[in-house]
Amino acid sequence: MSEEKIAYCGLYCGTCGVGAGLVSERARKLKEIIEAYKFEDWVPDFFNQADTKLVLDQAIKAMGYSEEDVEALRKETEESKFDYEQFKAGLEWFTKVGCPGCREDGGMPLCPIRICVRSRKLEGCWKCDEMLECRTLIKYEERAGYPVMENLNEIKTAGEEAYAKKMNKKEAAGFDNVLDRKPFGSDKEDGKKSKKDKDSK
Repeated sequence: MSEEKIAYCGLYCGTCGVGAGLVSERARKLKEIIEAYKFEDWVPDFFNQADTKLVLDQAIKAMGYSEEDVEALRKETEESKFDYEQFKAGLEWFTKVGCPGCREDGGMPLCPIRICVRSRKLEGCWKCDEMLECRTLIKYEERAGYPVMENLNEIKTAGEEAYAKKMNKKEAAGFDNVLDRKPFGSDKEDGKKSKKDKDSK
């Protein structure tokens, strides 16, 4: 049932980039590109590689680099270097990230909203009498940037089935809760891609 995709906070899991696989898919694509282009030879950590001295000696002889050129490059690299192996490990994590939905223990491990709703034995925040004054929800809305309270009020008024039906159509249209949203407080998002978005593909 589509209603099962409604998270405790009112977020619709079917239009979430994590649960829908968008994040892991993009991470896998980035990993594929990085490996294909041999970025280990490009990254700012170049001067820490074991064979760097040999490569530099060859570059100086073959390309006419001066010692000053090499030193300038070394300085630039030192200022912008990062741990490439740690980056790859992080990217690998993102290729596997997913979420079955917070009702199935997905999402943030210590989500305060999930903990609160479960402790009160409620279906979701829309069933709580303290919803409008809830500091946790208010802070979450400020951080998330999309109309959490508006969604919850819609579920409370229209019902879970009607809300899920509407969001299911957005899911079918490829709508994403975060990437396709308009800034909080602006006109409502209708879930359809704009002509500009379509033309850019």
